Amino acid sequence: MKFGLALPHYDFSLPGKTPLTFEAIRDIASRAEDLGFESVWVSDHLRFDLAKYGFDSTMRECFEWSTLLGALSSEVRAARLGVLVVCLPIRPPLVVARSAITLHNLTDSRFELGLGAGWYQPDFELAGVPFGTPSSRIGRLIDGAREIVALMELSTGNNAPESELGPRRPAVTIGGKGGPKLLDAVAQIAEKWNISWAVTPERLRELLARLRDACDAADRDPSSVEITVGLTSLVAASEHELNRHYERFADAAPVKPLSLGELRRERLVGTRAEVVEKIGQFEALGVEEIICSFGPVPFSVASEDEVEAFADLVIRS
Repeated sequence: MKFGLALPHYDFSLPGKTPLTFEAIRDIASRAEDLGFESVWVSDHLRFDLAKYGFDSTMRECFEWSTLLGALSSEVRAARLGVLVVCLPIRPPLVVARSAITLHNLTDSRFELGLGAGWYQPDFELAGVPFGTPSSRIGRLIDGAREIVALMELSTGNNAPESELGPRRPAVTIGGKGGPKLLDAVAQIAEKWNISWAVTPERLRELLARLRDACDAADRDPSSVEITVGLTSLVAASEHELNRHYERFADAAPVKPLSLGELRRERLVGTRAEVVEKIGQFEALGVEEIICSFGPVPFSVASEDEVEAFADLVIRS
C-alpha cells in the first residue's frame, strides 16, 4: 500500500499558524517525504469556510493548487504532487490541461491530476458560474474531463499517459462518492477513481461492484482502473495512547470533531492493530493508495506529531 498526505493549505489548516505561509506548507511536505509518504496533495477552492463542520461562515484564504504545486516541486524531490480535485465546472478546460501538462513534465512525471464536479456553492458564486443540480454538475464534469483529455493528447501527440515520445500527459483521476453517473465517467474517461474522506471497506466493496458494471458497459477491463481512498487518519500504539491522541486532536481543531467512536467507523482511526487490519481490507479490495488527512477538516493537520506517529506505526513498521 502507498500512502499520501493531504497537505494543509488553508488559513485554518495548522493550529496557531494563521495566516498560513508557504514555508509552513513546504516544511510539512518535505517532512512527509522524509517519513515515507509517497505523495502530497492539495485541493481546489477559491476560498473556504467551516460552516459545514459546525463553525462559523468566515471565509478563509487558501493557496491556488497549480501555483502551490509548482512552488513545491523544487522542494519535494521524489514524492508525487497531486490535486484532489480540480473543481472542473468553474475552471476553463484549456487552462487546466496546459497547467497539468506543464506540471507533469517539469516534475519528471510526478504530477497527479484529479478532476471533480464541485460541491461547495461559494466557489461557483465567486466564479460567477451557476451552481445547478448535482446531475448538471456531473454532466459538466464529464464534458470537461473529455475535453481536457483531448487537449492534453493534442498537445502531447500521444493518447496515453507516460508516453516515451515527447511531452507526457498525467493520468486522470476522477474523484467522487460513487454515484452511477460518476462511475460511468470513471469507466469511460479516467485512469483512476478516488473516494474521500469517509468510507468503509464494506461500502467500497459495494461501489466497486457498480464500477465493474460500468466498466463492462464501456467494454473496459475493471482492473485497469486504479482505486485510491482519502481518509481522516489517527493512530496510536494502544487504546490509552489513542485516547490521548484524540484529546490533542480535538483540542487543536478549529471545529468540534466527530467522536472517537464515529471516527473509527468510517475513517482510518484506531490502535495500530485496528488501522493495519483496515488497511489490509482496503488492499484486498484493490486499493493502491490511501491519502491521509490528519485533521478534523480535510487538508488540515491537527498536530504534526500525528503525521510522525502514522509514519512510525504504519509506514515504517
